[in-house]
Amino acid sequence: MYRLSPTAQAPAPVDDVAFLEQAFIDTLARAADPRGLRSYLDHLDDGMSRDAVLCELRESPELQADNPGLNPAPGASLSLDELMRLEGSAFVRSAYLEVLGRFPDASGERHYLAKLRGGMSRIGLLHTLQASAEGRERGASIRGLGQPPPTYILREWIRGLSRR
Repeated sequence: MYRLSPTAQAPAPVDDVAFLEQAFIDTLARAADPRGLRSYLDHLDDGMSRDAVLCELRESPELQADNPGLNPAPGASLSLDELMRLEGSAFVRSAYLEVLGRFPDASGERHYLAKLRGGMSRIGLLHTLQASAEGRERGASIRGLGQPPPTYILREWIRGLSRR
């Protein structure tokens, strides 16, 4: 989404408020409520990417309640490459959705966010969810996780070193 700036010929990026207003309309089919708008503006100010905002809206309980069939079949939605582009809560929520077919409860999300901050790799988190009783029962797999490319291994290893 771009609009023409009055002082420039090149398109200027849409500001965060306009981005969020359109994201709410496109994703939830409604206008952004003041509380939700303020919350996501704070997230963007804290460094959350617009992609992560869209991911959170797409995975919101509100959208899920209105579309109960939206949960993907095991391994049917995001690839490893797509998952690895996500950070923080957006990653944990997407990992749960992809591997377990559901969103994490609040304690599970906090637990895995703390694990990630403590040095657990994102690939390690995916393997942990897959190896859980629920993951094994569901038979979940993520495209590309069986044989992660060397760049993922190196990137995760470097991330782990930088946290120590």
